[in-house]
Amino acid sequence: MPRALPPRPSLDQLRHQAKDLLKAHHAGDAGSCGVLRSLPKLAAASDAELLAASVTLNDAQFALANEYGFENWRALKQHVEAVTTSRGLRKKDGCTWIEGVPVLQFGRGKDCTFAGGLEAATAVSRRPYSYADFMGCSALAFRVRWHEGWCPSCTVGEMREETGAIRTTTGWSINWKTGAGGPEMERFTEDIRKTLDRGMPVLIYPPDLNIAVAYGYDEEGRVLLLRDHMHGERERRLPVKELGFLLGFLNDLGEGLPPAETLRHVLRMAVHNWRRGTGNNGANVYLYGITALRRWSDDLLRAQTLNEEDCRKLFFLSWLNFATIADARATAISFLGAQGKTADEIVKAPLERARALYAKEDAFLGGVFGAKDAFLGPWSRKKFEDWTEEVRQRERGILDGIHTYEREAVSALEEALAALDRLAAT
Repeated sequence: MPRALPPRPSLDQLRHQAKDLLKAHHAGDAGSCGVLRSLPKLAAASDAELLAASVTLNDAQFALANEYGFENWRALKQHVEAVTTSRGLRKKDGCTWIEGVPVLQFGRGKDCTFAGGLEAATAVSRRPYSYADFMGCSALAFRVRWHEGWCPSCTVGEMREETGAIRTTTGWSINWKTGAGGPEMERFTEDIRKTLDRGMPVLIYPPDLNIAVAYGYDEEGRVLLLRDHMHGERERRLPVKELGFLLGFLNDLGEGLPPAETLRHVLRMAVHNWRRGTGNNGANVYLYGITALRRWSDDLLRAQTLNEEDCRKLFFLSWLNFATIADARATAISFLGAQGKTADEIVKAPLERARALYAKEDAFLGGVFGAKDAFLGPWSRKKFEDWTEEVRQRERGILDGIHTYEREAVSALEEALAALDRLAAT
């Protein structure tokens, strides 16, 4: 019987499969013989003869197409392109777009633009993941991070460790492309257009450097249609020549880890981030967990000694990082609750304890938002001039409260991780 294609086949994934088949043949793997024997020139060959024969990538593609029940690679390619077009790709007046890509907007409980972008992009795929899933599977749901130079990048998730965790746990791989931004990004126009034509959105940086999702294009790909947190329901069209320095092309590599292994991987990252102290990403050095909270509090204490430029940077990052943590802990509650439903009995109790502690922390942080007297972000309708020494003292007290909740919650996560390690060893 022919092998069945998935409901939403990916031509890129099929190309990878053909390359893997060719590599297996070159490595002398007898497992490749069954598929390659559909080649007319090798139909009567023994395994030994087949493995000794010359096989090209075109041969591997032809054999793979036969495996899926198609006459040749061209027929398979045409089928996949037809399915892609019929599953939500629309064209009108020279404009092409993917239907069904959700709106992104700050203030809707999905403020991490990396996880929000991933949720929106995969929503039209065969394997969608929720915002809470991406936050949990990347361990962003549990992270506290700070930057000594008060760079807002400490709040983002589109970095090596988090991207790697997403690939390991979910099977979604992100092929990041970087450039200088601006006109130089036009060299990626064709790659973006081809990806959108396959029905897969692209993660991009607009000039404001928040992750956005390109879901369509106009002018043969020179202008992109975007979903982004800054514009919400309003249509945004952005020329490729105005892009920021980062693009992310999503590849569906198949199923990720089983639930227990996913949880184990995530908890290991969460505990590590709390204990690690510092970590590098390129030239940037970030503070994590306990160390981050202590430095954050110390920076607030010395804010009155800073020049105005540095004080404004600290003001901005302080409220932004606070909002980031509040958003993340709401997803931790959801993620742990879902994981607890399928976890082994010896894991459920510490998971539930961690979930309950994060729920208490979430209520505590919600009270700060309600009072509007600390971490004076846009929701408070207050400005930098309102950020007095009295407010900063209040903020330091709130950070002490966060530290207490975080310490106890991570202790429960460590207990759950130890139980998972014992189960894995048996």
